[in-house]
Order: sequence, then C-alpha cells, then structure tokens
Amino acid sequence: MSKQYPADIIIHDDDWGRIHLGHNLDRDMLRQELLEANVDTPHVGITVEEGHFRYLPRVKWCANYIMGGCDQEGDCHSHWYPVKPQPGSAMTVVTWDKQTPALVDQLT
Repeated sequence: MSKQYPADIIIHDDDWGRIHLGHNLDRDMLRQELLEANVDTPHVGITVEEGHFRYLPRVKWCANYIMGGCDQEGDCHSHWYPVKPQPGSAMTVVTWDKQTPALVDQLT
C-alpha cells in the first residue's frame, strides 16, 4: 500500500503539520487543507518548506537514517527522513506560523 497525501507529520517532537507531494504548490490551497485537517485553533499564517523526503512506514533505529534519532528510538514507528533529490521525493511541509498570533487573538 502506498502513502496517501497529504499526510500528518510531527516535526521536532511537538510541532504538527501536513506533508504534500510536490513543490511550488498553491499557498491558499495549503492553508485551507491545513485548516481543515487541524483540530487546534488555527493561526493566520503558515510556514511552507520544500524539501526531499522518504517515508519509512516501519523503522526501529531511526538514528541510522537521521542524525541523532528521535524519542521513539528502539521502538517500531514510522519516520520521514531527508534524501537527495530523486523522482517522487519532492515534498512540501506546511505548519502553522508560530510567529503569527492565533486567529482568536486577532478577533478579540
């Protein structure tokens, strides 16, 4: 079974976002998709980062793929890790901009 996009992604243990297949994607579409997928209070701005990644659905020792590993090191889990550009590796990661106040703060 292949990975379905967009998909949830956890970044740096506490930051949630969505990962999309491809580069140069429409920012309005990315924000709307993040808004629809997010359960938290939405923020006004988004952070969009393009890179090249590979998804491993089952890995135990992720330090073999990424520098330093993660908190789940030693337990079976899934992982994204950076790769050199290759066919199918272009990804766009979208998160809420932590520098932009929450929409609720803007309205009060």
